[in-house]
Amino acid sequence: GTSGGLIVTGTDGGDAGTIADAGTGGTIQNKSGDAIVLNNTRDVSLNGVTIANATGGSWIDADNVTGLTLRNVNANNSFDHGIDGTNITNLVIQEGLYQGGGTLNGIANINGINITNLLGTSSVTDATFERANTVQFRVNNNTATNFGGAPDTLTVSGTTWQNHNVSPFHGDHLSVSSDTGGNFSLNVNNTDGVNTFKTAGIAVQAA
Repeated sequence: GTSGGLIVTGTDGGDAGTIADAGTGGTIQNKSGDAIVLNNTRDVSLNGVTIANATGGSWIDADNVTGLTLRNVNANNSFDHGIDGTNITNLVIQEGLYQGGGTLNGIANINGINITNLLGTSSVTDATFERANTVQFRVNNNTATNFGGAPDTLTVSGTTWQNHNVSPFHGDHLSVSSDTGGNFSLNVNNTDGVNTFKTAGIAVQAA
């Protein structure tokens, strides 16, 4: 509900880091629909969660969510967009592997991450994206938190983009557009490490 508050903590192992180890937050696999559905909620934090083979839907279907944090989430193979988001405010993706978004679908324009209206202050740090059906990470904004003021922002740092899906569909690694009504800023920098772009496709496309 709108009051929200869902935290999956996972467990940090012997490396004594600050991020839950992969798989320690539990595994969701072989779902015939969406693996995780978030509607009209806030303050969701998933740590060390593994999502495998969303055969009839997305890894995460999120609609009107404020404060979505994904730390060391490992997700592979989905039928729809891997993460299918609408009106997501303050998204944090830290570490983790996102591979094969949309590859269980035989049509084009199914993306690894697909967000319509990414609002607030969002970041992607030290993650890996690979083998998406079409675009690895797609954002399209047609509205803004403050159209005449500070823009909504996405900062990408220390992240690896590689291994496009071997199909006629594969497209860009990171594609961002702001249509009429949007006010959006994309920052691709090395504040938390160098971004690495490998294999075919446009590395970054912004419009």
